Amino acid sequence: MRRIIGVPERKGLPGRDMFAWARQHYEDSEHILNYEANVLRWTAAADGPNMALIDDSVVFLAFSGGPRQRLNGFCAGDPAFMTYFASYFDQLRAAVQPLGTYLGGVDGDRTDKPA
Repeated sequence: MRRIIGVPERKGLPGRDMFAWARQHYEDSEHILNYEANVLRWTAAADGPNMALIDDSVVFLAFSGGPRQRLNGFCAGDPAFMTYFASYFDQLRAAVQPLGTYLGGVDGDRTDKPA
């Protein structure tokens, strides 16, 4: 399984709660051999879409909006639709770094703490 985790950053610092979750997630999952978690530093003021691509045939999409913590979404089982989102996922993977590398860089390169 390959995963991209968008970690929100403001002024170059990750959000404290998300960073704590990412650190705990790394500790919980680093021993799973067929699981790859990567980080995309998310500096936009808006949320990105959430997606799950399953077995080359099903796409789940979720979007925030409205009240805080509300997600709306849908599922599509069209192979052509899946191809578009698989290409998008691969494009995002070109801009990520492994979760452990990200955590080490933030912990090791900074004298200040996550925001």
